[in-house]
Amino acid sequence: MNRKFALAYFTTAPMGPPEALLLAQRLGYHAIGIRVAPLSPGGDFSPLGENARLLRQTIARIKGTAVTIFDVEGVQLDEKFRPGSFDRLVELAGELGAKVVTVVGNDPDESRLVDSFASLCDSAAAHQFTLALEFMPYSRVPNFGAALRILHRLDSACVRMALDFLHATRSGMTCGDLATLPLKWLSHAQLCDAPSEAPNTREGLIHEARRGRLLPGDGGINLCGMLQELPDSLPLSIEIPNAEQVALLGPEEWARRALYATEQAILKT
Repeated sequence: MNRKFALAYFTTAPMGPPEALLLAQRLGYHAIGIRVAPLSPGGDFSPLGENARLLRQTIARIKGTAVTIFDVEGVQLDEKFRPGSFDRLVELAGELGAKVVTVVGNDPDESRLVDSFASLCDSAAAHQFTLALEFMPYSRVPNFGAALRILHRLDSACVRMALDFLHATRSGMTCGDLATLPLKWLSHAQLCDAPSEAPNTREGLIHEARRGRLLPGDGGINLCGMLQELPDSLPLSIEIPNAEQVALLGPEEWARRALYATEQAILKT
């Protein structure tokens, strides 16, 4: 299989980047994701911005393993955003050689959100990575239609959309919808499975997304249908946090099973 897979941060969180890079190398992942700032109070993250020693270890491990950094997380654009708020995160992503910085939109004022995003684009202009807006049914950018509208308003070559299979399914996106989406707007896909029946509360959706995803083939997401609408060249991040299974199996075995299940799902398309 020629596809390259990234091990998302949440799949083995709170594992630190140096350990995650070694794990990815052992298992056959080509890249990992890193969360360098929390997206919720008390949320897991790797403090590379405050811990110079950890940053040096991470950069040395990248060089030693040839496993790269695919995406950096931790940008949340809400009503508290001010120009320069994420300058250090942007610098870190550049130092790490990241391909993508994932952005969550949580400002109820869409025009202000677009302005904040434009400011972030200015901060990131000197770097080569893509800014990827991730829509979530419990955020202020709840579906792909809202995300696409914001991307059109920004009209920037460095901004695209992250397609999380769970969020796409829970927000009502269909394979038909995906077929109409211009591929130029996609940065990457985040692959997982989930139960056929969706949680009926916002809290339930958040818990499922952060702690209760399933291996591909173990749930009810139309993985084959969605994958068939995506080009083979689109980067895939395997994001399957499952607190119960990680506690039972350990993060290495869970990451191993996640990669194997993903490969099997792709072979069926």
